[in-house]
Amino acid sequence: MLAPRAAVAASLSLTILALAAACGNPPKGGGGDDTVDAMGTGGPPDACVGLECKKVNCTGMGIGTTRISGTVYAPNGTLPLYNASVYVPLQDPGPLTAGVTCNKCNDILPGNPTSQTTTDEFGHFNLDNVPVTDNLPVVIQLGKWRRQITIQSAVNACADNALDKSVTRLPKTKAEGDIPRIAITTGDADAMDCFVRKIGIADTEISTDKGDGRVNLFSGNGAKQFVTGWKGLKAGESVNFSDATTLWNDPAKLKTYDIVILSCEGAWPSDRDTTQDPPTDGDTNSGVAPADTNKVTPLSARKALYDYANLGGRIFMSHWHNMWLEYGPMEWPSIITFRSGYFLR
Repeated sequence: MLAPRAAVAASLSLTILALAAACGNPPKGGGGDDTVDAMGTGGPPDACVGLECKKVNCTGMGIGTTRISGTVYAPNGTLPLYNASVYVPLQDPGPLTAGVTCNKCNDILPGNPTSQTTTDEFGHFNLDNVPVTDNLPVVIQLGKWRRQITIQSAVNACADNALDKSVTRLPKTKAEGDIPRIAITTGDADAMDCFVRKIGIADTEISTDKGDGRVNLFSGNGAKQFVTGWKGLKAGESVNFSDATTLWNDPAKLKTYDIVILSCEGAWPSDRDTTQDPPTDGDTNSGVAPADTNKVTPLSARKALYDYANLGGRIFMSHWHNMWLEYGPMEWPSIITFRSGYFLR
């Protein structure tokens, strides 16, 4: 099997996706002088608001802190996630912005957190100095993946309140919480459409772009349709995927997605245009730069994908999709040295 023409390019794309898909947020102060001594040994509150007034001054009594702890997992409940935000909001966080957005690592979390933290490399978190109350709201967020839970039973003051992983995993369905909109193109050399199922996204959330699933599949040169009876299809919806060109040739459509994943087609996707740049070696890319008028990946499509990334879109380009970087608009071609040639595995 042929190895990547530019393995480094694919790795770089994965890094871009991983780094940009979700950032942690620096702790924001909560409590402090506004902390209430519910045990009766501290001073009066200064100017607390709402849930802040239900915090207990455990530190002043020398007995630790009121803590909520647990581990944040991917939707499958087995993959721990680093740098996920966990916090108690003072207000309703409200809906997330629809469509591509440029989120930054230092963005303030919605809902005015009164206690917040991030997970460590093992996905574990300790959320300290939380209010002592029942029906305590807790938000778990990583990028546009968000789950909002309510701890219904009373939180134990000055103690560790451990949460079960069944409530700290990210949502599998939109009924459980927020899931980013993801577009995936299929390919005959890999199947990134299988990846989202492995991390735990429910089949009911995988549909065509005509459906309402949070994950939409488009046909590259791989699978072109769902099996009959697929759970993600609505009644009367076609099982056929829209062609990948209808995604990357349409800037407005790209903007409706938070993440775009391009599965390797075994060659540059431009090689599917047999009227230009035909492959010279039978089953791999021609090594010839795709023409600006290429029917599959014209210059307008390469610019659309570039502009999408600059708007904050997260892109994973698998294997031969390095073409988008090598022959995309500046500065993409200049960020890496592409090496021509092939390597046998």
